[in-house]
Amino acid sequence: MKICQITPYWDVTGGITTVVTNLVNELIKRENEVYVLSSDLKKTDDNLFKLSNSFITKNKEILAILRRIKPDVVHVHAHGTLLPATLIYKYFFNNKVKLLCTFHTKPSSGSELTKTQNNRSKLRDAFVNLMMHLLDYNVFVSEDLVDSYKKYMGVTTTKNNYVIYNGISKPNVDEQRALRFKEKIEIEDKTTVFSMISNLQWDLKVIGVGKLIQAFDKFNKQVDSNTKLFIAGDGEFRAYLEKILKEVNNENIILLGQISNVEELLFLTDIYCHISPQEGCSMAILEAMVMEKNILTVHGGGNGEIIKDEINGIIVPYDDNLILEGLIRSYKKKDDDSMKKKAYLDATTKYSWKSITDNYINLYLKE
Repeated sequence: MKICQITPYWDVTGGITTVVTNLVNELIKRENEVYVLSSDLKKTDDNLFKLSNSFITKNKEILAILRRIKPDVVHVHAHGTLLPATLIYKYFFNNKVKLLCTFHTKPSSGSELTKTQNNRSKLRDAFVNLMMHLLDYNVFVSEDLVDSYKKYMGVTTTKNNYVIYNGISKPNVDEQRALRFKEKIEIEDKTTVFSMISNLQWDLKVIGVGKLIQAFDKFNKQVDSNTKLFIAGDGEFRAYLEKILKEVNNENIILLGQISNVEELLFLTDIYCHISPQEGCSMAILEAMVMEKNILTVHGGGNGEIIKDEINGIIVPYDDNLILEGLIRSYKKKDDDSMKKKAYLDATTKYSWKSITDNYINLYLKE
């Protein structure tokens, strides 16, 4: 098949980038002819097309490229702004093309940190809803995300909605480099390591990290002082966390900032924490699963669809006291391998890129 992937993210670090690049690589392995269109490209070639950032110019470019390469499938990711040209192509130039869009993140209703409301345009939402009706398939990365689009955007389409979770593959970790990193961030052999990886650009995620910091501070002081929490990530709301860190004044909680070696941090981690209710399908949770880590997360977003309490991890309500209880439960079970093994089994079967790509190809070929 000749498949065109259109994505807002390709080179920038992030969950959508990880998903799209892995899907593309898996499709190429299966001898499909794959093209990528994105504004986020550092280099181009015969199969990589850089798009403008301007809405009108970008859609003109998409239409021109599609007319030239004549794909069998056009697969858009994340942004409704990428859809108009693809719909024009389908309905005016090639009605046999399969057209689908994968929606990865929750629509925003505003920012709790900046105290601003996202005054959604009813006209804009109606236009997006219309485009979704015109697509062959709308793909969501969790059931919860389907509900969010219905709630926040009034999405009414149901007949062509599908849920396909994100995929994961086990990273290759250089153990010697990981041990040098362990020394660099001053982890003692008997220290129990907690960690969380988060983009600090999204306010609800940052608020969740703040709740984790406050809960871990109590845990560290009341339960076991020989524990450390490492937070990896950076973004607009980092100062919010720095203020909380100053208030708790706990040297065992370390904000690492953006790091390129998250797999080494996960390798050193005993308990991975993901305290965020704003997730479609968390790549960080899947990464912790495939690396056989104990996992603590909270209900909200797609978390509860991936993690089942005391089966492949621990999941608690998004509540300050219950997050602390979750830390204690996770700590008590840190030497119990059963949840880690089940998490790994899920990651390497249900969420393997082979399985996820099979699901997408089934849609590409669906009559």
